[in-house]
Amino acid sequence: MVPTIEEIEEADENREMALCRELCERRLAAYPDDAWVLYLYAGQLIELNSFTEADQVLQKAERLTEPKLLHWVLCRRGALYEKMGNWGGAIDVYLDAHRLKPSEVGPLVFAAVTLHRAGRLEEAIEIAIKATQCSEGAIDEAYFNLGGFYLVQRRYEEARTCYQRVLEIDPTDESSQRWLDDLEKVFALIQTEQSHLYVLPDPNLNRKQVVRAKD
Repeated sequence: MVPTIEEIEEADENREMALCRELCERRLAAYPDDAWVLYLYAGQLIELNSFTEADQVLQKAERLTEPKLLHWVLCRRGALYEKMGNWGGAIDVYLDAHRLKPSEVGPLVFAAVTLHRAGRLEEAIEIAIKATQCSEGAIDEAYFNLGGFYLVQRRYEEARTCYQRVLEIDPTDESSQRWLDDLEKVFALIQTEQSHLYVLPDPNLNRKQVVRAKD
């Protein structure tokens, strides 16, 4: 019996990789040119580290996928390169995917995260900012990641703004709320330190000098 698309999608959503692979293979035996199943199948192979086979499946998916959806197939190839440790190749593919669909946030989100993993934080921030300006897709993910990049640089005010923006889009986002709570403690710590500073006149220099108060 040929598995249905719904059965394959359910296994994929539940991250049942072995089951999803088996279902994909059975359906592809009957419908070898099903681009959507090829896309899902490639994802399972990538997760299972079957890189050569995943590459072959993606090549076929790229030939069969209609142009308006091709950017997602390229993103999957980017995921393959990431898993292989080819950061540069992954970034290039994600940016190629963005050029195919500039309004979609996904490819830029993936590119920014990969840039960060590759140690290219400034570029990651630049791409993440660009992602927040997209009009389609999970814009909240772009803001969330940008907030994380700012945290790395201790740019706390900017990070707080990003997490607040996420909650404007999705008030149920618990991760952003946790980061905001964390940041409020950082701000409280900074304010406490600043309150231990007071200004005294310096008679020797005839100017004001900032002195740290003793505990």
